[in-house]
Amino acid sequence: MWKNYFDLNFSPILPHIKNSDLNECIIDTIEPSQLIQDGQLIQSINLRTIQIDDLYLMRSFCQFNIDNTCIISGFCFWFDCYFSSSNKNSSILRLTTSPYSSSTHWKQTLVFLPEDIYPLKGDIIPVNIKLKQSLENQRQYNLTISIKEIKENLSEDQLMDITNDSTSSESDNESDDEHPIPCSCDRDKCKLIKMIIEKYDE
Repeated sequence: MWKNYFDLNFSPILPHIKNSDLNECIIDTIEPSQLIQDGQLIQSINLRTIQIDDLYLMRSFCQFNIDNTCIISGFCFWFDCYFSSSNKNSSILRLTTSPYSSSTHWKQTLVFLPEDIYPLKGDIIPVNIKLKQSLENQRQYNLTISIKEIKENLSEDQLMDITNDSTSSESDNESDDEHPIPCSCDRDKCKLIKMIIEKYDE
């Protein structure tokens, strides 16, 4: 991505870009305002019926429908435990480590991407998740996240914009050359550039 980012090569500054060499999870708390999507269930384990062999490798798939143009730096994981009883009159107790609830000493597990991604409103992000038990410590898992190609979900208005762009490419190219950096117009390219500049100016 950084070798050809809006026709610019950012490779020389890659060591200075946040998370570009981060390959371990971080255990920390996160604010709900930092999340752009609701949580999704990636694994459900029934301790009464699960087999030990089933815990060695677990795979999941989920996808996120992006409601607004945003920046995604990583993923947040947490777990819930439900305690039930054979007594029908007793209620089910829930222990949660969700960022939407009071913090616990388990906190949350944060997995940062080596590069931020910049989905647009309406895009769909498909994610494959693999949990593989560590050979050195069976209480730990190696977590692998792979993001498939982002699916663009274009609305009728966006399709109309693309049609208009294709019929007036010369005027668009001229307007591209005239846009300042950063630019405050509504073009997706300009909005993304502005978001990136503001993010790394913080």
